[in-house]
Amino acid sequence: MLAAFITYRAASKPVGLVLLRQTGLVLVKKHHFSLIRPMDALEHLFFTDPAKVFPEQFGQTLLLGDDPEVCADLIKIMGVLVDLEERLPEETKLAFNKELFHLSNPDEAMRDCVKEMVNSQ
Repeated sequence: MLAAFITYRAASKPVGLVLLRQTGLVLVKKHHFSLIRPMDALEHLFFTDPAKVFPEQFGQTLLLGDDPEVCADLIKIMGVLVDLEERLPEETKLAFNKELFHLSNPDEAMRDCVKEMVNSQ
């Protein structure tokens, strides 16, 4: 898969990501160039309603096609992550992204965001 050959370095994030739903392709714009590539399985799970995704759709996908139970669990996890992303306040998401930009440990960054949310209530 073409996506396997595209490597993202730490702290090098895309400027823009455009999903072309009809074709299953994504357009990634970074600094001075753009890439068009097939959407990978996790991107598909993120951009698709979890109720419309089934493990059988990933039968030919590397790793996900190996075990339908693991695939079903991943679909559930991605559904929870999408739901969280929709429900989290924008300032919390910005604070988390800022921590990741500064190469903080994601677990510690999220722990700090959760503490801040709990303390503010």
